[in-house]
Amino acid sequence: MGAALRNIFDQYRHPENRLTHAFFSALDHDRTLLNDFLRVFVKSGHGQKAHGLSLSVQTIPGRPEAPEEDESDRRGIPDAWIHNGDDWCIVFESKINAPLSPDQIRRHIRVAAQLGFTRSTAVAITAHSAPVKVSDGVISTTWSQLYRWLRKHSDNFWARQAAGYFEALEARMIGEENFTSGTLTSFAGFPFAKAADYSYLEGRRVIKLATEALRRDKRLEEQLGVDPSIPGRSAITGTDEDFVWDYLSLRTLKASASHTNHPHLTLGVGQIIDVMITIPNAIKTPFRRALIGLGKEGFRNLVHEFLSNMEAEVLSVEHFAAPTMRAIQRRYPSQRAVPFVDSLLEFDLRTAFDGGDPVKLQPEWLEAAFAAFTHKNSNLQIQLGAKFEIKKCPSMLEESALDLIAKTWLAGKSLIDHELAGA
Repeated sequence: MGAALRNIFDQYRHPENRLTHAFFSALDHDRTLLNDFLRVFVKSGHGQKAHGLSLSVQTIPGRPEAPEEDESDRRGIPDAWIHNGDDWCIVFESKINAPLSPDQIRRHIRVAAQLGFTRSTAVAITAHSAPVKVSDGVISTTWSQLYRWLRKHSDNFWARQAAGYFEALEARMIGEENFTSGTLTSFAGFPFAKAADYSYLEGRRVIKLATEALRRDKRLEEQLGVDPSIPGRSAITGTDEDFVWDYLSLRTLKASASHTNHPHLTLGVGQIIDVMITIPNAIKTPFRRALIGLGKEGFRNLVHEFLSNMEAEVLSVEHFAAPTMRAIQRRYPSQRAVPFVDSLLEFDLRTAFDGGDPVKLQPEWLEAAFAAFTHKNSNLQIQLGAKFEIKKCPSMLEESALDLIAKTWLAGKSLIDHELAGA
């Protein structure tokens, strides 16, 4: 077989130039898309008709394009133009990792005036989570806002192609560790209903978007004590696996401490979305004592409250979500090696309480998990949460998945409160 075809938008070396070219190619090929872009983002096209406008990237109207490698020829040139060939134009400055300079915008406006454009507007595009204030009269937006707008036009071929390129480029930059901050896209669901849909790079991209959005969820911060300023995993690994995972920390975690010493919220992403409150093996003694101090019946009551909250807030929406408890014993042959799993107890929480169809009563699983944690002599952690199999839980394919993830963690508020009270 021959080499894979190069993406039609991979026409430049620098990522921001590639992305700019992709976006404006879509606008240029479909003028209804261009017309809506002007309406939504520029607010006013000054009476311009989209079909009569010219678009260009990395050049000055009327001049040949300078080679990308010749930065001296490109200095002061806007990243893109939309103009009517007469007196009206929009000039664009786009950034991903580099900072945005107001001086660049001012130079672009001067260049436009020198070319005879007496009516000009400047637009700045960045990878920040929110538009950046540049100066009066300059429109500021983000790549993720443009991405969301493209996805709203999913019935449009060129919008789909451009949105897909946003995703592919972001995944590539994350994989190459070439993304310092911000995003190019926004969370739009977990697109892994089939095994063939999943890839390590796409998993990293999607979990990054999901965890960043969840850290901004005020419910998690105010009710559970999530600290949005504490980052998750420094390096998300799992190249040879079919899932990736990350975590959110609570305010009990000090800057110098490890998340493995504290309760935390874990998210695993693959064909199954794994949403857990994790009580790790190395949890500090006060947390461990607080949980053991509940006794078997107190622990059972706490888990029953979690299940009741899940049934009201999550299972009422996703009937095939599985409220789950897990106790796992690991052994590490070396510090960075993949661990051996010596024991795994995983069960549907309804086995402890409900009985009947579809889940049969077997309360001994819950008793076994608590007993193992109480008398542990090994590297053992327990988790309480839910599993969402994407092909059975269609909401996982949508942005609304984040709400169900948050509600799963919130269902365990009493457990977290009890643990934090023991700190």
